Amino acid sequence: MKYTDYRPAVDSPPKASFLDCALEALSISVVLWHSLLILTSWSSLPEQLPRHFDLTGQVTAHGSRWFLVLFVGVSLAIYTFVTVLVWTGAFWKSIFFGWIAEVYEHNKERHYALARTCLLVLKLQACALLALFSWSSIQIAIHGASGVGEILPLLGIGSLVITLGSFYMLARRLNAETRPR
Repeated sequence: MKYTDYRPAVDSPPKASFLDCALEALSISVVLWHSLLILTSWSSLPEQLPRHFDLTGQVTAHGSRWFLVLFVGVSLAIYTFVTVLVWTGAFWKSIFFGWIAEVYEHNKERHYALARTCLLVLKLQACALLALFSWSSIQIAIHGASGVGEILPLLGIGSLVITLGSFYMLARRLNAETRPR
């Protein structure tokens, strides 16, 4: 069978793994923690908070404390969008994932399950990074720390790069294992 631009769709999402369910639970927990963090610390926050950090973790700009509400909103939007995309079936009936690897009828369930796990990990990371930056801004504003340090920005960027690279390699390996001969 010669590979073309055809991407087989599945009728319904593959069965969720324990890891997928755990990632979903962690993601909603992070979004809830982020919301509670803002609500519980709101009254003790000054009007101006650190809102931007350079790559060394030093504060480079300040802004209104309302940007924390924006971070929660963005976190909730990411959570909602990825959740709807992954669990409703819209993702599985599209050609969205086919650009990474050659998806055939015989390997489509494994590829789409891998794609779902990748999206769930990225969702968790994005929500966690927004929550951590909010927490850092609050800690700096309330306790007078000088910055988030060099670790947090590098951790954020590094975790996303490592995740994307890892899932790309897993998809390529799966493709090599299941390619028709």
